[in-house]
Order: sequence, then C-alpha cells, then structure tokens
Amino acid sequence: RYVAKRPDGLRVDRDGCMRLDDIMHFWGDRAGLRETDILHAVRRHMFREHEHGGSLRFAIDGDRDGGIVIR
Repeated sequence: RYVAKRPDGLRVDRDGCMRLDDIMHFWGDRAGLRETDILHAVRRHMFREHEHGGSLRFAIDGDRDGGIVIR
C-alpha cells in the first residue's frame, strides 16, 4: 500500500497483489520468518473492524502458476 514502506525490490502488481515467494525473498527470510508466519499474520489482520461490522483488508489466493498471492 505505501511504496516508501515496502522492502526494496518487493513489487505490487496492477491488481494490488504480492506473491508470497517475493515477500519471503525480499523481506521474510532476512527477518527470520517462515511462510506460515506471514500467512498467519495476514489471516490475523485480514479484516478491518467497523462500528457496523467489518471490511476485508487482505485476501489470500492462488495464481495460475500455483503460487500464493496476497491481495
């Protein structure tokens, strides 16, 4: 979302998606994280709570190459 806060090299595509492989390569591995750590964090913060319910902040999906994508 915030380009200035992204790790160098991490790209977001035109649909707002990042590949989990890229997140690990450009940030997760150096931070000592596993893919499951990233996925648990995404799930934990997936919804934004509102007074009248919530809204989706993140989604976990697959791409046509079989990779995991976070949108």
